[in-house]
Amino acid sequence: MIYHITSLENKIVKYTFKLKNNISFMKKEHSFILEGKHLLELADISKIKYIISLKEVDDLKYKNIDQYIVNESIMKKLSSYDSFSSLIFVYQINEENKNIEDISDRFIIYLDHLQDLGNIGTIIRTALAFNIKTIISTNPISFYNFKTIQSSKGAILKTKLYGGDIDTLKYLINNKGYKLIVSTLKEDSVFLSSFKVDSDSKYILALGNEGNGISKEVEDLSSVKVKIDISNIDSLNVAIAGAIFMYHLTLK
Repeated sequence: MIYHITSLENKIVKYTFKLKNNISFMKKEHSFILEGKHLLELADISKIKYIISLKEVDDLKYKNIDQYIVNESIMKKLSSYDSFSSLIFVYQINEENKNIEDISDRFIIYLDHLQDLGNIGTIIRTALAFNIKTIISTNPISFYNFKTIQSSKGAILKTKLYGGDIDTLKYLINNKGYKLIVSTLKEDSVFLSSFKVDSDSKYILALGNEGNGISKEVEDLSSVKVKIDISNIDSLNVAIAGAIFMYHLTLK
């Protein structure tokens, strides 16, 4: 159905604005906001709750989705972009991806208390580029923040996103046979250039917090500690380091 909204006090506008600014509400509603026609085209139609736009999306595949046509003042309120979007939509968080027993991919990324949303989005985008489609985070709600989504460039819609902690890692290692690789600069780490993956093994790559690195409890579970051989500087941004690791691990 097509509806027209002109008031900032409309209940759909208020509900959507609350999703934009209230993380606990987002978690409660299992929903988040995506912006732009590009992401709409990438989205799973069955997970789109409704569309808000400046003009009707004239495509038959969206005919069963409620569309709310609004004015610029409403769109400015709801959009997270400075110049505001012409289209946003409310999307369902993937609840079917929450059962870790279903994880079977050869490579998994584990984000150990990462905080920078731009880094998280970039890692998701990079992982997808290397065909790594399962991401576990100790802070899963960060997946659905605007900055993360923006940095992922749509990759968030093509990956399986899980919340997890040390018990998740233990389960995957002990019950699923995964080997844990941690990125750390400690002296007993081996250089990435000398590390080779086993063709018949499954791996979890753990990337640590921007300031503190990998937590000790995660490091203690590792099969191998790996570092990148670099010069002139003591460390790399975690998203850049992650990209180097992913390239090496998935290299045929």
